[in-house]
Amino acid sequence: LASIFAGLMPFLACWRAARILHELLLDHVLKAPLQFFEVTPLGRILSRFSKDMDILDTSLSSQISDLMWCTFEVLGTLF
Repeated sequence: LASIFAGLMPFLACWRAARILHELLLDHVLKAPLQFFEVTPLGRILSRFSKDMDILDTSLSSQISDLMWCTFEVLGTLF
C-alpha cells in the first residue's frame, strides 16, 4: 500500500502542477497586447510555449518526487 501511495502521489502532484502552470502560461499569452501578436510570428509563440511546457514537465516531475521523498524521510525521522 505504501509503495502504491509513493508512486501515485508524485504523479498526481506533477499532473496537477503542470495543469495549473499550463493554464497560467496560456492566460498570460492570451492577455498579451495585440502588438505582440502582430510583431511575433505565430510559429515562434507556439514553439516557445511548447518548449517551456516541455521543460516544466521534465524538471517538475523530478523535483516534486525529490521533495516528497525528502518530506517522508524527515517525517519518518521525527516520528
